[in-house]
Amino acid sequence: MATKKSSPKHDLGESAQKVWLAGLGALSIAEREGSKVFRSLVDLGEEYLKQSREPVEQALAAGRDVLFDIDWQGTQQICQKMRSDVVSVFVLPPSAAELKARLERRAEDSGEIIARRLRNAAEEIPHWTEYDYVLINCDLDESFARLRAILTAERLKRILRSDLETRVAKLLADLKQVAH
Repeated sequence: MATKKSSPKHDLGESAQKVWLAGLGALSIAEREGSKVFRSLVDLGEEYLKQSREPVEQALAAGRDVLFDIDWQGTQQICQKMRSDVVSVFVLPPSAAELKARLERRAEDSGEIIARRLRNAAEEIPHWTEYDYVLINCDLDESFARLRAILTAERLKRILRSDLETRVAKLLADLKQVAH
């Protein structure tokens, strides 16, 4: 008998649904038990959010890049908090038909979930103009290479290179000596 092992993405979808249902259950308890329980749940949620941010902040402090796969609202929130450190890239499918075909080829989601994902895409795509860069993902390897090129270019921006003023001053001083 063959069985299909669930994929991490499928598990993630199930986990997200369980978290949502747990939130509804918590809201139900809060409504029954009053504002004290609700405040307690808000405090727990804030603590969880703080803990989930710590690894990201540590990676950034260590000079590492952090890649997020988030919706446009999440991008806006991150940009509001740390715009100078954010490079936003919107990834578009080559066409609506190809997006649908890709979702179907993954064979991980029901028709209902695929339809919901397509509706979500229709709500997300109008926000493409809010991003620094836009990639049209016709080919995964090519898109990944372009993403790496974007990150390389961003790291080379003059305003991010604190060593340039000293380096250029030394270069000019050295040129004056060499030219005479």
